[in-house]
Amino acid sequence: MLRKLLALAFVPGLATSFAQAPRASHHVSFVSVSPTVRLEVLDWGGRGPALVFLGGFGNTGHVFDAFAPQFSDRYHVFAITRRGFGASSRPPTGYDGGTLTLDILTVLDSLDIRRAIFVGHSFAGSELGVLGAYHAERVTALVYLDASYDFAHLYGDPRWQRAFPIPRPPAPTTSELPALRRWLTDVMGPAVPDDEIRNLTSNGAAAGLDTLLQRGAYPTALSRITTPVVAFWAAPRSAQEWYPYRGALDSLERTRLDQSFEDQMTVRREHIQTFMDHVRGARVVRIAGGRHYLFLTHPRQIADGMRAFLTSVTPQPNER
Repeated sequence: MLRKLLALAFVPGLATSFAQAPRASHHVSFVSVSPTVRLEVLDWGGRGPALVFLGGFGNTGHVFDAFAPQFSDRYHVFAITRRGFGASSRPPTGYDGGTLTLDILTVLDSLDIRRAIFVGHSFAGSELGVLGAYHAERVTALVYLDASYDFAHLYGDPRWQRAFPIPRPPAPTTSELPALRRWLTDVMGPAVPDDEIRNLTSNGAAAGLDTLLQRGAYPTALSRITTPVVAFWAAPRSAQEWYPYRGALDSLERTRLDQSFEDQMTVRREHIQTFMDHVRGARVVRIAGGRHYLFLTHPRQIADGMRAFLTSVTPQPNER
């Protein structure tokens, strides 16, 4: 699941197809986190506590273009594209958990943000874990979107390793937007933002980073996390629900996909339980029928759940 976007980096001829497509209404800037590395920062504006979105592996801040802006009525909403992806710098090093987290804090410093609510999807859960465990003074609350794994243990689990690569239908060879959107709806979920599609189809550098990110993942010190936390988890009831394209695969691929699904779900259940056992006061919300990109497949449920949680933990109008 966390590596499924790698194939997207090599879809030929698609990056130029969207030059005239409308872009999301946000301000884009770049923050230097070291002399040779700068990160893309999206700013949707708004008043109130800082709400910072962090995408999963292979994604950029633009994956939240359709979801994040709705929170600008009560929060100042940002997203950060981590090093190596999208328009951010692509250095050969710095993909360990400590450096990635320091990148985030450096961006906050540049924006004069003392504390923030962090919302992380998928691999970003590794960064949330470091923030919550070792930089609690910078954290108002943590929101995990199918992300509260202990990533160092996850990547070393033979069952998780056995689950990949995941069978999927071939990517379209055409550069036409409708065909690519249909494919991405099956692979990721509906309404993938146009700017995210641009990044997915042009970011060839992403293919070499999975090993670096996996090796650099820190064990999550769950018992050290004391800030308010909510973890939303997809709860699919079948491989068909998790992978809508299952019926289009041949019988051998379906068998392989079904075994991958069972391995993933077994590991996920264990990580959910470990998270609940060790993070004091953590709220875990399971979304029936959800898929990995919960904020795309179930945006209303995730938004409503986030608002209820954030209202309970950020009563003050401004924490900047």
